[in-house]
Amino acid sequence: MISVVIAVYNGEKTLPRCLTSLFNQTYSDFEIIIIDDGSTDNTAKMCAEYAQKDNRISLYSQKHAGVSHSRNSGLKYANGDYVVFVDSDDYVSDDFLSSLIATSKRENADLVGCKIYSVKNGHYSVERTKIIKNDPVYNLFKNCRGFTCNKLYSMHIIKKHNLSFDESISMCEDLLFLFEYVKHSNKIFFIDKPLYFYIISNNSLSSAMDNKWFNIISVYNSILTQKNNYSPPTKDLLAYELLCILEEAKMRCKIVSKNFDTLCEELHINYPAIRDRYYSNIIKSDALTLKEKMRLVCFTRFNNISRLIKFR
Repeated sequence: MISVVIAVYNGEKTLPRCLTSLFNQTYSDFEIIIIDDGSTDNTAKMCAEYAQKDNRISLYSQKHAGVSHSRNSGLKYANGDYVVFVDSDDYVSDDFLSSLIATSKRENADLVGCKIYSVKNGHYSVERTKIIKNDPVYNLFKNCRGFTCNKLYSMHIIKKHNLSFDESISMCEDLLFLFEYVKHSNKIFFIDKPLYFYIISNNSLSSAMDNKWFNIISVYNSILTQKNNYSPPTKDLLAYELLCILEEAKMRCKIVSKNFDTLCEELHINYPAIRDRYYSNIIKSDALTLKEKMRLVCFTRFNNISRLIKFR
């Protein structure tokens, strides 16, 4: 059985679409665990009504504690052999669960991920990305990013290694969970087909500059500096993301008149050392496209104009 964990906060407008996509699954052996994270709208009432109509749904309510705590609660209540996470804003294709579970069993894979549709203002897009043969971690991260929600996990591995989401950080917690999980996975498989619909709202990326950005930097830096067996392309890709995030944080500091160097010093982030450690390898790497390398060059060399150029 698959446990589908949905963490929701004030999701009365989007949750019905999310649940409908799950009700339409061609695979039937699953449960839905909804964690209501202290919603102040009609979410809890709506969820209770759904639970009364469908016995596959279990509803748990808690005081507002954030998405990591909600997902950890979902893991605690999960009864399945496998678990997937679906955000209440998003929805999935009819064959989402069937494709993930069939692939996991056929390939004997501990982790299976799929491509995503990015949906913004009614427009659908799928990022065209490079596939490297026999490098599943690179393919998974390059094509699925650090998202938690487009992947099938083994509950056996999660329980055996006591894996959970870090509740002390509010951004990139899913990436950290993913790479902790990857450490304990014998086989990873990537489905080169979009099965998950990721909704991008107009306020998904705030122009504000706060410590959340430095949470992201710390997570990427931690993954890169810890002992691991990741391939050079995977390390180059992670380093590329880290440098782009650093440069964007630097740019945002200028916008809101904050001192980037002072913030780095306060948070013990040695930006020049990080840049010098990775930049030359990234520019030479075959794992990145010319477009990505141009983006990094513009960020690091021409920071004032980089925000005027759309690379993604």
